[in-house]
Amino acid sequence: MLGVSILKYVPTDLVLFADAGVAWTDENFDSGALRTSIPSLRSRGVSGQVTAKPVTSAGISARVNLLGAIVFEMFYARTFQRTKPWDFGVILRPGW
Repeated sequence: MLGVSILKYVPTDLVLFADAGVAWTDENFDSGALRTSIPSLRSRGVSGQVTAKPVTSAGISARVNLLGAIVFEMFYARTFQRTKPWDFGVILRPGW
């Protein structure tokens, strides 16, 4: 048969991951202090500047390439700073 290929296995990536990040809005990078502005605190009369703290997580992910057009991803991750520590999610992305 021409043009037909039969895959013995579905192309899948299994990934163990760990990551960390910091978000901030202050664009003065000279001090290196990493401060962020929180508007909801300013409305309550509290100083709007707080020190940014890193957020960390770890988990497992599986990605499947569906016909080269769509990447289907499922993940199960633990975010260490939340009261609800485990999250499950599904993501569809273009395959290019």
